[in-house]
Amino acid sequence: MGAGYSSWQNFFSTASLKHRISLLTISFGVQLTGI
Repeated sequence: MGAGYSSWQNFFSTASLKHRISLLTISFGVQLTGI
């Protein structure tokens, strides 16, 4: 459980970080286009 769990935790934290960045980029693009 130890090593596998830490790798999954690392994967999910990286995925959520990318998800947050993409959401920020989308909202920023929407503000730029004025929709």
